[in-house]
Amino acid sequence: MNLPVRQLRSTPAPSPHLHGDSPANPSAIPHGRVLIIDDDVARRQLLTDMLSMSGHAVMSCDSFGVAEEVIRTKPVKLVVVDVDLPNSDPWFDSAKKKFSEVMFIATTASTDVNRAVSLMQRGASDYLVRPFKISDIVSAVERGLAEQVCTAEQFEIGSALSLYGLAGDLGDQVELGQTLELLADTALEEVMADAVSLVLSNPG
Repeated sequence: MNLPVRQLRSTPAPSPHLHGDSPANPSAIPHGRVLIIDDDVARRQLLTDMLSMSGHAVMSCDSFGVAEEVIRTKPVKLVVVDVDLPNSDPWFDSAKKKFSEVMFIATTASTDVNRAVSLMQRGASDYLVRPFKISDIVSAVERGLAEQVCTAEQFEIGSALSLYGLAGDLGDQVELGQTLELLADTALEEVMADAVSLVLSNPG
């Protein structure tokens, strides 16, 4: 199924507002809170419905001002943004710096390859040209969320290794057992696992 871009563009854009979370299907993996930024109300609603049916908690808005406030106050993991909106390039660059942990997918009606390359180089996790298949946007969102999870896990592993190294340097000044127990509890909570194993080895 293709998004009916030309028909959707004829729909009058609403005043800036934020739609509430849509119901999410807990069986979808990976899943996360997604924000859609698009000034076309029909296309925005269609994307919201399709991503919700795929198991994601979805919010949407039609302006960058509202979007930035949502990202600041809600646990947004990924943003699908229409880069054909006015001033989208400076907003995109600013948002990537302010919200480096959030993934961004750019959508557009333009077939300009240079712009696609530029956005990907500046941090977009994907770039989709309309009209696109629903399966394409769903796959792009899931790839972006999976990439975010990998990035977060790498950061946590690096932090854990740094913590262990610090504990070793401090020696008797800290209780290593308590530190590792705290680390294990944190890992269990963050990844919602049933069990965690810590494997420590002496260098050399």
